Amino acid sequence: MFNELGFECFQEHRAHSQRGKFFTCPNTHCTQRHIERIIELLARAKFSIDLAMYSLNSPEILLALGKALQRNVAIRLIVSQPVVTPINGNIFNLMRAGLKVRSQPFVGLMHHKFCVIDGRTRVDHIWSLKRRSYDPPATYSVVINGSVNWTQGGFGANWENLVITSHHRIASEFQAEFDRMWETFVGSD
Repeated sequence: MFNELGFECFQEHRAHSQRGKFFTCPNTHCTQRHIERIIELLARAKFSIDLAMYSLNSPEILLALGKALQRNVAIRLIVSQPVVTPINGNIFNLMRAGLKVRSQPFVGLMHHKFCVIDGRTRVDHIWSLKRRSYDPPATYSVVINGSVNWTQGGFGANWENLVITSHHRIASEFQAEFDRMWETFVGSD
């Protein structure tokens, strides 16, 4: 995804949305298509979503995270700012629904922007907590990584990039980094 190429249709989508009309976009770099692809991947999560995001306020993505929580998907979010600051009312609502949030207590920024869906070691950990005597079902680990914050500006106004991969080694490395940060940072759980 290179979303500066999607900006040309962003205003068209917004105008149709405000009028409550459906819009089939001809732009192959369409920002809305990229958001919908992320939502589709979040909707496929069976066990876990681990999200390290400097800034997160995309209404569509927050809604998708809420739906995942309703499906009993374990979601952990690492943000840069402390949880005690009003990050976003929607995030607080998600926390009440089960979202676990941590932030880095040190000077400097947690500037990562990545998501691991159904990372193998995370799935194994969740499965072990359920005390199952058999192996967990096979999962499809996915990593979403790039420069884009999952915000309206990030998806529709900036020059950003985003890569989606299911490569096992890459997913394992991102999961290990998330787990390392999760153990280091402080939070809501």
